[in-house]
Amino acid sequence: MKNKAACGYTLPEIMIGMLIILLIFGAVAGLLSSGLMSSQYNLSKANSLSVARDAVNQIEEIARYGSKIDLPTTSTPSNQLQLETSDGTVYNIYIAKDDNAKNAIFIDKDSSNIKKIANGMIADSGIIFSRDANDATMLLIDLTINDVAYSDRPATNITSRVKLLNLSN
Repeated sequence: MKNKAACGYTLPEIMIGMLIILLIFGAVAGLLSSGLMSSQYNLSKANSLSVARDAVNQIEEIARYGSKIDLPTTSTPSNQLQLETSDGTVYNIYIAKDDNAKNAIFIDKDSSNIKKIANGMIADSGIIFSRDANDATMLLIDLTINDVAYSDRPATNITSRVKLLNLSN
């Protein structure tokens, strides 16, 4: 005849053991979920920052050699930049809807579009150009980018100052 104590675990022992395992797995799952969300947010922020830097760099490269700026004026900020280079080329930089009805920064050269940047990642008033009140040769660019791939859409702001090297007005 078998000993009753050697038959295995009792039902309450098994249930307590399963409850402990469930609590441990629940805590681990919570930590992993939190880490995953943090990773997604940081990746989205990094992507937005990369797009914003690229957009500002392209705008700076054009604006740096402008010899005449129509918009913005020294007293009124604008969400559009109109400038002319010393060789007579006219650039217009502004926000508009692309073919997919998403906002983008458009760069026009002599009335024909040459570039779209930050497609779908910029708000209607996501870029503001202004001139420094104390130094008319300084152009201020304030750009806000939102990564639409991430549900919380963290906003990334970049402000840049560009010295206009050839400005005549």
